[in-house]
Amino acid sequence: MSWNPEESRRCLTHPVDGRVGAWVETPLTSTSTLRFPDASTIERSLAETGFVVESLHGDWDRSPVGPGSPELIYVARRTGHAIGSPS
Repeated sequence: MSWNPEESRRCLTHPVDGRVGAWVETPLTSTSTLRFPDASTIERSLAETGFVVESLHGDWDRSPVGPGSPELIYVARRTGHAIGSPS
């Protein structure tokens, strides 16, 4: 399926101007870049907010972190709180 201007035309009812035509002149596109903090920034932020890192994994399967790890999965707890205790 491809975009064409004729299929983008439609009629709308404006509260003041009544029926108006609307259309798209060009296809709309958007580019986004996701940025994530590095491990030292995450660990510093956790420590500053009262958390201690229990373990760190390189993927959701709990594999170790390595150069090819697709993720950084942190298991952390608040200092002075046992796992499973109420906050």
